[in-house]
Order: sequence, then structure tokens, then C-alpha cells
Amino acid sequence: MAGRTLQQRLTSGRYTLPVALLVAVACRLAVQPGTEDVLRLWVGLSVHALTAWVLIVLNNAYGLVRQRASLQSAVYLLLVSLGPDLYGLQAGHVVGLAVAGSLFFLFRAYRSLSAPADLFLSMACLGVGCLVVPRLVFFMPVYWIGAYSLQALSARSFFGSLLGWMFPFWFLLGHAWFYGEMELFTTPFLGMVRFDPLFQGLGVGQWATLGYLAALLLVSGGYMLGYGRDEKIRTRCCLRFMMGAGVCFLVAMVLQPSLYVSLMPALAVCVSVPACRLFVLTRSRAANVVFHVFLWTGLLVFLGNLYLHYRS
Repeated sequence: MAGRTLQQRLTSGRYTLPVALLVAVACRLAVQPGTEDVLRLWVGLSVHALTAWVLIVLNNAYGLVRQRASLQSAVYLLLVSLGPDLYGLQAGHVVGLAVAGSLFFLFRAYRSLSAPADLFLSMACLGVGCLVVPRLVFFMPVYWIGAYSLQALSARSFFGSLLGWMFPFWFLLGHAWFYGEMELFTTPFLGMVRFDPLFQGLGVGQWATLGYLAALLLVSGGYMLGYGRDEKIRTRCCLRFMMGAGVCFLVAMVLQPSLYVSLMPALAVCVSVPACRLFVLTRSRAANVVFHVFLWTGLLVFLGNLYLHYRS
């Protein structure tokens, strides 16, 4: 035990997830929200905790990280705690949960006879996310590409996915029609065609957070592509889709900075599993250096964001 590195203790310890949850709580306490924001703050953290649980279910179902089934959830909780602007109950919290749920059903469609039903459920989850962040609709082609790579895309599954995406909107239409508030139904569609100026709106702290997640995704993705050949074909396809989706979320936030808060939890979902694999499966001295670099850089990013929060 005494000879084990910090990386080995954190990636194999049974208390890593509870400690990560306590760190997430401490980060939010450090913000010192007003009385009216306290409820939103803790409800938002509860949604993140639910997303972390879905990631555990996802890993248990598909064996994306074989050694530790909960480390990716700890990584996710830490990533969504990097900046105070990500706290509180926001639309992005729902999007992160929706994306995690959609991944579960998408991966279940791998070479399955029930692929149309699985893609229906996957896109239904994505449709729930589109209700709160309408421009999430532009990620539907990414899911179709993922379904093709998982050998689950056919004419039936394609149209099943369209029906699944429309499913939450049918409920919204019924509610809006019954109460005579049709603007509730039209608002998401208007949001789908609203675009902001490119590359404008992100602050220094937000760029630092995006850069940190981009570096983590790049390094962990490079490791998976270089050393993941011994994994099952389905596992490789699932991991590649998560990395590809993560890159798409990252590009969308850079091009449309107003999506930063809305898509950051979804990006954290896609980064958490590859990053977890990187930290769990590597044991060399160089890997330990990389682990410490990301650990302490993440702390610096949080402290910088906290400083900017109090200065503003």
C-alpha cells in the first residue's frame, strides 16, 4: 500500500466516488450563493448525481472500463464542478442526463434485432434534451453515424429514431393545445434556427475550462486509439462514438459560445469515460506524470474560475 502511487490509490479506491461527490459539494459551498439560489444549486447537483449513476449503469452494461465501474462518475462530477457558471439548475443539466441516457440505448442497439426500438428510445432521450436546448437537434446526424458504426442503422431503425425524437414533442403539443399556449410548442423550433455570432461570448475562465476538457479528450482519445486494440469490437465502437460526439460538442461550443453552459455537461459525459480508461489502465511513470498534470491543472482551473467569479 505504501508503494502505490496517488494515481493507483485514487483509481482503485472504493471511496473515490464519495470523495468526488464531497468535492463537488465543497465547490458549490465555496460559491456562497444567495438564499434564493440555494435550492436551484442543490437540485442541479442532484441532477448531476443522477447522471453519474446513469454512467455507472452504462459501464456495467457495456464494460467500457473493466476495472472500476464508478471512476468515470467521479471524473464527471469533478468536470462539471470546474466553474461556478456551471452550477445551479440549468438546461445543460437536463442535456447531460439526456445524453447519458441516449448513449445507453444507442450502445444497446449494437447488431441487435431490436435496434429500431433501441434507437427510438435513444432519440427520445435526445428529444427531451432538444426541448430545453433546441440546437441539440443538429447532433442527430452524429447519432445516425454512430448507429451505422454499431451496425444498427437500417430503414426501420432510421425512421424509428425519427419517431423517437418526435415523441417528447407530441407530449408538448398535447400540453400546449390543451392549455391554449401554443407558443410553448413553437418556441423549441424557433430556437433550432437561432444562431449567434461565431467565436464571441466566452470569457477567459470558460476558454480555460474548454481547453482543459479538450486536452483531456485528446490525450485519452489518443491512448484509446493507440492501445485499445485488445478491446471488443463493440467496446471500441462505443468509445470512438463518445470521443467523436465529444469533439462535436466541443466544436459547437467554440462556434456558438452561448451553448457553453448548455452543452458542457454533455461534453463532460463524453470525456469522463475515455479519461477514466486512461487513468485506470496506465501504470507507467509517464502516465503518472500525466495524471498529476491533469489533476493539479484542474485544481488551478477551478481556482481561477472561482477568482473570476468573485471579481465580477
